[in-house]
Amino acid sequence: MANDYDKIFKENIQAIFPSLSRRYLGIEVAKSEPIKDKLQKTIEREADFLQKVTTTKGEQLIVHLEFQSNDDPKMLERMRLYHALIKQKYDFPIRQFVIYLGKKTSAMQTQLKPSEIFTGFELLDLQTFDYQDLVNADVPEEVILAILSNFDDKEASNVLMQIIQRLKELSTSPVTLKKYTYHLLTLARLRNLAPIT
Repeated sequence: MANDYDKIFKENIQAIFPSLSRRYLGIEVAKSEPIKDKLQKTIEREADFLQKVTTTKGEQLIVHLEFQSNDDPKMLERMRLYHALIKQKYDFPIRQFVIYLGKKTSAMQTQLKPSEIFTGFELLDLQTFDYQDLVNADVPEEVILAILSNFDDKEASNVLMQIIQRLKELSTSPVTLKKYTYHLLTLARLRNLAPIT
C-alpha cells in the first residue's frame, strides 16, 4: 500500500518540483537536474576503539577513538560517517577523538562548516496547505495534492468534485485524465476518503 503512494509521488515530483520549490520550500530554482544514483550502500566500519562509558556524574556516553598515522583529508567525513552509524545503533551521546601519530603537524579539518552540519529537517505537512491554492494550480500533478490538504470545513465530496473538474480542464487526453484520476483516488485513501470516491 505505501509503495502505491511512493510510486505516485516519484512519478509526479518532477512535474511539481519547480512550483513546490518556489511556493513551499522558499527556493527559487534557476536550473535543476535529477540525481539518479541510488544512495543505498552496504557500509561496514570497524572503529579502532569504541567504549560505552558512565562518567562520575552518572552520564552515559560512547567514546570513539581513531588512531591516524597520516594526514587524511577525508578524516572528517569518515568521523561523520562513524558518528551516524554509532548514533543509529546505540542512541547515546558520542565523543569522538582522532589520536594523530604522524611526524608532521596535522592539517586535518576537525570541524564541519555550519552548512555541513545536519541539525534536522524542515517538515511540510500537506494537511496545512490551502486546498484552493492547489486546485488552482496549472499542473495536474499539483492539483492532485489538494486531496491531502486542508479543506477549510468544506465537504470532502465538494472538494473532490472541484479537483476532478480542474483535472478535466488540464488533461490533454482521456488517457491522462484516467491516470490523474487513478492517482487522486489512490491518494484519497490516505485520508480515508475512499468511501466518497
